[in-house]
Amino acid sequence: MATRPKDCGVQDLLWEPKKDRKWGLPAEHKYTGWVLPVNFDGKSFSLPLVTINPEAPKNERISINWLDCRQSELGQAIGRDLGKLIAPLVDSNTILITPPSSKSIGMATQALATAIQVSGRHNLDLIKISGGKTAEIGNQFELQSDEIIAIPDMQLWHAMSKNGNRFGVNYTPVTRTRKSMWFSRKEQELLAGKRVIAVDDVATTKATISAWELLLSACEIKEEFIVTAAVEGEFQPETNHLAMIRIPEIRGGVDKAVIAR
Repeated sequence: MATRPKDCGVQDLLWEPKKDRKWGLPAEHKYTGWVLPVNFDGKSFSLPLVTINPEAPKNERISINWLDCRQSELGQAIGRDLGKLIAPLVDSNTILITPPSSKSIGMATQALATAIQVSGRHNLDLIKISGGKTAEIGNQFELQSDEIIAIPDMQLWHAMSKNGNRFGVNYTPVTRTRKSMWFSRKEQELLAGKRVIAVDDVATTKATISAWELLLSACEIKEEFIVTAAVEGEFQPETNHLAMIRIPEIRGGVDKAVIAR
């Protein structure tokens, strides 16, 4: 069922060292001077190539194309394309979910609107998964430690709060900051028996996707699909994963000789 994403490789990068506009990058990321031209919803955009760990030794540096759906025009364009991908998957028993990141919610909301328009399924809805840094969840919940199930590099947990039960998972994404996400009991019941379509911007590793799958495994859903704007580097989508483009990941230093290879 997976469609092969369009490959956007290092050979497509353009040298634009003076294009030092506001990219919305985290303070620790460094723009390399290269951009990747991409097209969404018939519009052209430039994704900056940034080094996410510029202070690391040269051979340990990782550079990626920064796809930030908080940029309104880009997020809406991606959302419209994703909505068209989602529409054929939608039936009367489908619900969309999107991760806690603020980068994805605008894009996912546009994808929902487009999927409704194309499919005609006006009962289609979107759940934004709640989440945050694992180190901070103790401020929100009283964790029931006797109910925590340990899983390699993950924990499935149940917690109590003023607003009722929560069921969640801890995981470590590519940013290496330990995170948690969770459903309320009401959301868990709403997802039961549903076809669930998870919508996100970029799939870099299996960490977030595996966390979704673990979290959904306790919701007794009917089936799951994943739809992302891009996959990164050598990431290989499973058969239930649709993606539009593949963007490069460069390990080591970035210079014209590396790009020219």
